[in-house]
Amino acid sequence: MNNINTTIQNQTPAILSLGFRPFFLLACLFAIISMMIWSGFLNFSLPVKFNGINPVYWHAHEMVYGYSLAVIAGFLLTAIKNWTGVQTLYGKPLLILCGLWITSRLLYLLETPYSIYINLIIENIFILGLTIAISQPIIKVKQWKQIPVISKIIIFLIGNIIYGLGLINVLEQGEKWGIYIGLYTVLALLFMMARRVIPFFIENAADCPVKLKNWKWLDIASLVFFLAFSILDIFFTAPVLLAIVTTALVILHSIRLAGWYTHELWKKPLSWVLYIAYSFIVFGFFLKLISLTTDLNPYLSIHAFSFGGIGVITVGMMTRVSLGHTGRNVFQPPRILPIIFALMIIGSIFRVILPIISTPNIHLWLIFSQGFWIISFLLLLFHLLPMLSQPRIDEK
Repeated sequence: MNNINTTIQNQTPAILSLGFRPFFLLACLFAIISMMIWSGFLNFSLPVKFNGINPVYWHAHEMVYGYSLAVIAGFLLTAIKNWTGVQTLYGKPLLILCGLWITSRLLYLLETPYSIYINLIIENIFILGLTIAISQPIIKVKQWKQIPVISKIIIFLIGNIIYGLGLINVLEQGEKWGIYIGLYTVLALLFMMARRVIPFFIENAADCPVKLKNWKWLDIASLVFFLAFSILDIFFTAPVLLAIVTTALVILHSIRLAGWYTHELWKKPLSWVLYIAYSFIVFGFFLKLISLTTDLNPYLSIHAFSFGGIGVITVGMMTRVSLGHTGRNVFQPPRILPIIFALMIIGSIFRVILPIISTPNIHLWLIFSQGFWIISFLLLLFHLLPMLSQPRIDEK
């Protein structure tokens, strides 16, 4: 039976042989298109109606449940195969899952009768399908330590349902709650993955023996405080308590960064890009703390989380996974990659830091940051397309 399955998989087009291939390409393409639409609407009066949705909510939702969830789907469908040794979706089932994601992105922009209702059903079927696809291998081999991964995808489903109830005017703050639930779930998933892979990647890439520090107490404390932070920030108005929790998160994650630091990480772009991205997330908590006690724009912390953190770290992870799983040397990446990473980081600086330094020019900084985002993903897509659409170079 295994030989039959192997033969069928070998006959599958390379792009549908494993989840990271189509979903990473779709994520890059959507990152470009969605940002062009958003920038065109925001800066150049592009006549987009967003199907009657608040444009800010459309942008936020599509960055979380569109772009981020596509990257997460590609990563988990690939990683879980490695963790469990069980084949995840490929071929037609993978194509169907991708089709659900694509359809959902399109329906949010189409002005057709009942499209919002149809889209909410399709999008939630996609998230449910992803949940089932990653759960089956884990349950099959009884790898119960991966249950937190499954639970986070279920939270995405709950968050998107809440968002949908807001869209159809059933839940007053549903859109806002759903978006923030999704954003903080992405961060929670990144914290869990980063704890596993960032120190491992840095140690493996170092030119000399390096042993980075991880502390169990810090893992538990950061998880508890982030859960409290998420609940307080989404559902309650308690600025003093939220400030205390946020301060704890700044301290805890700064200690984690210190434990992961070695001068060796600056020698490899696939190490420093992840480290800088994580630093942006910590900076986001710091900005959140400042916004609670001053008139600092709270959206700066959100974009430190999303652009500088999620955006940069997903670009780094997509690149590393793509290199490794297509048979290429992750320690000798193509020369274009440091340029792509640098452009993303510069874009993050324009979006998060320059508005603090020069607030009157914030509109200009936004245009530049969006431009850097689009150029970065254009280069990344151009680089990844032949890699992900063709078989492994080592013929494995």
